[in-house]
Amino acid sequence: MLVVLAKFGTPAMVGQFGLGLALTTPVMLLSKLQLRSAIVTDVGCEYSFADYARLRLLATVFAIVVVACLLAAVAPASGTILVVLAVALVKAVEGASDLCSGILQKHEQWRGIAAAAGIKGVIAPFTLWAGLSWFQSPAAGLFGVAGCYLAVLALYESRWVRPLVSGEPEPVRPLGRSSLKSLLGLTLPLGIVATLLSLNVNLPRYVVSAHLGVEALGYYTALTHLMVTGNTLVQALGQAGLSSLARDRSGGREPFPRLLCYMLFAALLVGLVCLGAALVFGAEILSFVYRADYADYTSVLVWLSAAALLTYLSSVLGHALTAARLFRVQVPLYSASAAVCLIGSLAWVPSHGLTGAACATIAGWATAAAGSAAVLLWSGRQPATERVAEA
Repeated sequence: MLVVLAKFGTPAMVGQFGLGLALTTPVMLLSKLQLRSAIVTDVGCEYSFADYARLRLLATVFAIVVVACLLAAVAPASGTILVVLAVALVKAVEGASDLCSGILQKHEQWRGIAAAAGIKGVIAPFTLWAGLSWFQSPAAGLFGVAGCYLAVLALYESRWVRPLVSGEPEPVRPLGRSSLKSLLGLTLPLGIVATLLSLNVNLPRYVVSAHLGVEALGYYTALTHLMVTGNTLVQALGQAGLSSLARDRSGGREPFPRLLCYMLFAALLVGLVCLGAALVFGAEILSFVYRADYADYTSVLVWLSAAALLTYLSSVLGHALTAARLFRVQVPLYSASAAVCLIGSLAWVPSHGLTGAACATIAGWATAAAGSAAVLLWSGRQPATERVAEA
């Protein structure tokens, strides 16, 4: 979608979209509570799908209220307000689809996940382009995207999920307030972790917007978006291996470290390919995907590619922590990562511009990757009973 904005809109429109992502993503990620990962790793059916769905609904309503309060505090221009609200609505519908993907992934129904993603990948850019062409407004296109996503959820994804949910065994915990409270206590650390991780991406954006303006934020957002392709591959790899890692870890089987090493190697390979492409073809890629003026930021793209490599490694290690159900320890770990990123952004963006923002991102993800590896090594030396207590 961002490519469509950059091609057919203006850097200011891209900046509005980037600000919308920066304001809504941390809040919506917190509300998601990483319930998809919780569903996939709930091999004993401790909670029912109804528990997960009710908690997601309540958390999403809370998140939208928080976004509205943030808008009231920031008080941007009216056009930017509509864009932010549209992004929040898209994120809310994606949250509902995320639960369906969790059930499909748990039962290894990859065809349903891939088909839904493919449909959305086709209709979202076209709908956004239509909104830009007919209404000259990114908000109109984004509201249309939310409507299309909702139609895919109702007419396609739900049809895959219903028979799988009805065929699951009775949950260990009965449906009720106590189960919701217990599930919230289990997954809240995951939601906090997801929010902290998003800050490694969004904190530099806040500082860029404050010091360099919305147009510079538009360029920076477009550059960071090029890393999404590699991140999509790595996230798919992590989600595909999550259930296997969880089963191996719970059973104490030897394949856990072997599978993790394979996943880390694949993530490293993706990162090196992206970094090499940025070094050799950076200017050509930016001119082709966006416009010629974006090629002026080729050096920033190289730094962001180095940050992406660390992001991919950290992502795989994070999936391993989740598979091991080491939830609580991730909060201080990623808090330190976000703190490093914030300090770097405040120190380097005013003096080095977008390059400083990229370097701050590198520092944050390097902290996350090193810390995750240390926790996994430490956990592997602990008795199984102590690992359960830590989770």
